Amino acid sequence: MKALFLYTLSLFLFCSASLADTLTIYSYRHYESDVLLFDKFTEQTGIEVEVVKSKAGALLERLKAEGDKTPADILITSDAGRLHQAREAGVLQPIQSPFLEQRVPANLRDPEGYWFGFTQRARVLVYAPDRVSEDELSTYEDLGDC
Repeated sequence: MKALFLYTLSLFLFCSASLADTLTIYSYRHYESDVLLFDKFTEQTGIEVEVVKSKAGALLERLKAEGDKTPADILITSDAGRLHQAREAGVLQPIQSPFLEQRVPANLRDPEGYWFGFTQRARVLVYAPDRVSEDELSTYEDLGDC
């Protein structure tokens, strides 16, 4: 899965770079693994990656303010809700990529190609089975009753 992620990200970034010397990424993510991926991309393509980090809302506002003059090639956020907001704000462009469409499930991408998800997050519930029955935890509201 890690190799697929790297390969998918590399292809996606390479397609987005369009023969540029630098690829500018606006990112809300804060993972050290991203730096390793970007370094690997630069190693494989010769294209430098410049990352601008900020809070997701601030990045969206920055993209709106910059408009067509934005240096950003890619926006990376930590949730699909922010991607939806960016699309609604008109700051995204669609990409047609049979490679990505074959590898990213339909539920993890915009149907019109405005964004592709490349990671997932699990929200888990941990409980003490000796004090709480699994049947008591069928909804988030049930947590307040336990």
